Amino acid sequence: MDSTGLLSLLREELMDQEEPYLWSDEFLLACQDDAQLMFCRETDGIPDDATPEVVEIEVTPGSDRVALRPSIRLIRAAQRGDTGAAVEVVTTGDMARRGWRFDGAAGMTRALVIGGSANAARVWPVASEAYTLQLTVFRLPLTSITDTDQPFEVSAEHHRHLSL
Repeated sequence: MDSTGLLSLLREELMDQEEPYLWSDEFLLACQDDAQLMFCRETDGIPDDATPEVVEIEVTPGSDRVALRPSIRLIRAAQRGDTGAAVEVVTTGDMARRGWRFDGAAGMTRALVIGGSANAARVWPVASEAYTLQLTVFRLPLTSITDTDQPFEVSAEHHRHLSL
């Protein structure tokens, strides 16, 4: 089902099938968008390991900070794109418990540290070479539902439940 199919279903459920409609298409599409977002907020979100603009993170030498897409809710795993080597995902609290600290030391990345700031993470230790991190994440939808014939990003078995 797409936004058009759900719009028809909503009109049927609301007994609003004759023009002039009580509820505008724009309002009902906004409700669909909000429902998809809320579904992702209440669950883990949309699993993703393949959307390059979300899951491929460029790491630059001499820097320990990397930007993350705001749509990322949870990083499940990380690995180097060049070697496939696993990079442990840890929190800032994990760093303290392990006695690790950001002291400017450079070397082979061992961990991706999350939880320090929104839409960003840090690599530890500081990267000594450029490479790409490949993430496996749960995320929010990348596009808003604003028009008819738009696909939903959540799995098909949940589409019916995006109604009011």
